[in-house]
Amino acid sequence: MDVTDKPEWVQGLAKGIDAAKANKLRKKQLVSVLATEDALVRITDVLAELHLEGDTILVYTADNGY
Repeated sequence: MDVTDKPEWVQGLAKGIDAAKANKLRKKQLVSVLATEDALVRITDVLAELHLEGDTILVYTADNGY
């Protein structure tokens, strides 16, 4: 994992990171994001079917956590 453009403390952390484990975690994070996106699409589709999309505000927040 190339972290040469990151602060020294991040570079130090990366030395102990197993690339395979990091890739597995990243894949899980991306799957989670895609599931959230799929859910939002379903919600907006139902709102459109009910003709409520013009009367609805969707607010999505995240804490950048996994």
